Amino acid sequence: CVDGEGAPRSNQWYTLTSAQEDCTCPSCTDPPGSGLGVTLPAFVLDGGAYMESYAPVAGAGEEYPLRCETGYTPSGDFQCSAVTLHRAEFQDFPTCLPNNCTGPPPAVPNGVVKCQDSTQWLNGHVCAVTCDASHFHSGLAEADREWRCVLGEYQGKPACVSRVCTEEPPVRGAGVEGA
Repeated sequence: CVDGEGAPRSNQWYTLTSAQEDCTCPSCTDPPGSGLGVTLPAFVLDGGAYMESYAPVAGAGEEYPLRCETGYTPSGDFQCSAVTLHRAEFQDFPTCLPNNCTGPPPAVPNGVVKCQDSTQWLNGHVCAVTCDASHFHSGLAEADREWRCVLGEYQGKPACVSRVCTEEPPVRGAGVEGA
């Protein structure tokens, strides 16, 4: 070991030199998505305006929530982490994921609902409706024949209506008597 003047020192408990330095803690100086080439995830609430309060913040691994538009759920939080001794960045951006439906769609009277998967009702999944033999679909559009999970809610208006005849069918070879 050498002291501050370059002279050799080997005495135990001897202070070779002392100094005081002012060090800045690493911090995220800009909110998420404000850096060059960095974009915010799709479907962020209010275009991310609420994130202005996320900077400057210390780069100690603190988490800041991602807020998503209705029908979406954040995959996690933003995290400000140190990348050097003096600089930190928001890294590994979370995303806004479409909500899944929380259970099966409503039953359709006089019909059977059959889903792609009977254990999970994922966004975009379709549940077909088959009407009983004495009923038919109320319309020809897909919405009249199925439930579709869209952003956590079922869309469609499937209905099975009764096959009611309003007049008697003609009988071949029959005539009307008394006419």
